Amino acid sequence: MEIIEDCNGGRAEEADSKVHRVAVYACYDYHYGYDESDLLYLRELRTIAQVVILVADNEFSDEAYSALKATGLCDHLIVGRHSEYDFGSYKRGFLWALENGLLDATDELIFCNDSCYAPVHPFPPIFREMSSTGCDFWGLCKSREVREHVQSFFVVFRPNVFLSVAFKNFMVGIHRQPTVNEVVLEYEIGLSRLLEQKGYISFGYVEGPSSRERRISFGNHLNMSLYYPIWMMKHGFPLVKKKALNIPNYNQEGGLETLAVMMRFNPDLNAANLGLNEVELAGMKPIATTSYSLPQVVCMKLRNLWSRGRRKGVIGVLSVVKGRFIDRMTVSLARLRRLLFKK
Repeated sequence: MEIIEDCNGGRAEEADSKVHRVAVYACYDYHYGYDESDLLYLRELRTIAQVVILVADNEFSDEAYSALKATGLCDHLIVGRHSEYDFGSYKRGFLWALENGLLDATDELIFCNDSCYAPVHPFPPIFREMSSTGCDFWGLCKSREVREHVQSFFVVFRPNVFLSVAFKNFMVGIHRQPTVNEVVLEYEIGLSRLLEQKGYISFGYVEGPSSRERRISFGNHLNMSLYYPIWMMKHGFPLVKKKALNIPNYNQEGGLETLAVMMRFNPDLNAANLGLNEVELAGMKPIATTSYSLPQVVCMKLRNLWSRGRRKGVIGVLSVVKGRFIDRMTVSLARLRRLLFKK
């Protein structure tokens, strides 16, 4: 049975009042509820979204349902088994928001899910930086598996996309697929392909290494967020894929090593809060290490900055450099504040 309820959750005090965003958070928990990592993610999501819709592909126990409502982190809950994976949850959240007029004055629609731990880095600086890219939809990164596409665990759409007939028809057409691989092919890759065919421009926040850099240091792994989480975090990626800490042979940089970097950026992302077993993490040994000379690091940083500012030429690049400096200072101050005033 699917339950839909307005939770009348409180608005995020830190959310940018000049930009109105609606977020659909897709989750699944076989224990009929949610866990602490969901709450950490939702709290950060609140800093950039005025409306948060949680869609769970599972039933909730009465206790878990009441407890989540009481947090005020979600405005609307849609709970019930549909077996259509994350895109089935995205569909339900999108259609609910559309039917209730929540998208009429919305500047950005966010689809994100519980396949990642967050936040390694704060969300607001990322959204401020991406506001100047001039793209139609963007994700935190792209994957080159099968074909280049925006990865759907965190993707942001602008109104010309999410109010288009093509987007609406795509969302309505989502239905159950036999495997998660089929979901990726049909919906994650399929959505990027459809929108790009319609002329919409996509962008990835964290640019992966060049083909030459990948061949030298990363082998044949095309999904950087899954295989090289430390590299991604050090390049500003605010999430860590859960598979990178839960399933052996994915993470090439080591389990405990990855957790240590996560905690260095955000102490709340510790093993206790995330429900991780440090003994099991210790068994995930680094398979590969990546090291660069100073000139290589400088070149990669400049290439990332250039790719983010290139749509506005030299002025765009300079503005991104300035923004990155300010955002780094903001992140450092926020981290210091957390350490000083942590309860």
